[in-house]
Amino acid sequence: GPDVIALGDEGLAAAEPKGSPTAFYVEGGNAVFRSDWSLDAVMALALAEHDTAALFGRDRDGRGVVPQSHEHLEPGAFLLHAYGERLALDPGYISFAQRASVNQPQHHNMILVDGRGPVDFLASSFFFWRADLVSRPPTDGMATLSDTLDTGFLDAATVTARYGRTTPGPPLASLPLVRRRFLFPDHRYLVLADAVTTRPGEGRSFTWLLHGNGGGTSPGTFTPLPSGGRYARAAARLDAAVAFDVGPPAISTATASHEEPDRSVLTHTVLRASASGERVRAATILYPTRSGAPEPALESFPLPGAAALRVTDPAGDRQV
Repeated sequence: GPDVIALGDEGLAAAEPKGSPTAFYVEGGNAVFRSDWSLDAVMALALAEHDTAALFGRDRDGRGVVPQSHEHLEPGAFLLHAYGERLALDPGYISFAQRASVNQPQHHNMILVDGRGPVDFLASSFFFWRADLVSRPPTDGMATLSDTLDTGFLDAATVTARYGRTTPGPPLASLPLVRRRFLFPDHRYLVLADAVTTRPGEGRSFTWLLHGNGGGTSPGTFTPLPSGGRYARAAARLDAAVAFDVGPPAISTATASHEEPDRSVLTHTVLRASASGERVRAATILYPTRSGAPEPALESFPLPGAAALRVTDPAGDRQV
């Protein structure tokens, strides 16, 4: 890699990479959905880090070494950029001294169980100090990327994880199962089909988080909508709506911090949608549009036994 950069032939004309701009890195736990290679592309990233991609590294003899990763506990988290704007945020890094403002599960676009994400932050890494451990560490927050799809009209991937400990005791198999299906229809917008399941008789509360680049001290704005909210920036906006199969979501907002490209720290509005039960299914639409285009309409509607949403975009000649 470094040789290619240093010895590259500058006389070669720049060209787009061949093949699909969508890419899946299963072992590293990254699903990258991308409409094209332009600066105005719609791009979403979903995370499913696990094993050595999320924990300590190993040396050539298979022994665990000091931390070689930079891990936040955010299984199933995502970000979305479109038309030159950051719309669904990852909080960034800021600095080591300020890490507590950005490195917790609630700082990412993920599902919380009883208000929390995985709790095993560094202890799980020490499993990799054992040279005899060849299987996945028995810790919460490990996530698997599977069922990938890359076609001319629809890309998709599934992220599966278990977390939701209340004490250090429960074995991993007893923790709530969180399964997120990411869909990228028309290479244009993002749909999430989620299912969370607990043990029979063990109802839990679940909160879906969306950190959007608006509200707070950010230059963007946030407008609440009946089924979600709208984040508006200078060049683009993001409309978001969520529906549950167990009834209307309880929608609220919060404020969180994020890092800007110039290393400054701003705040933004977090959209929160909550429900409780032993099994909850959710549908979420994240629909970006250019700021000058007519506003789309996103709404939930009752459909027995299902989580149902409708998006109508007259300018894009689309109803879903």
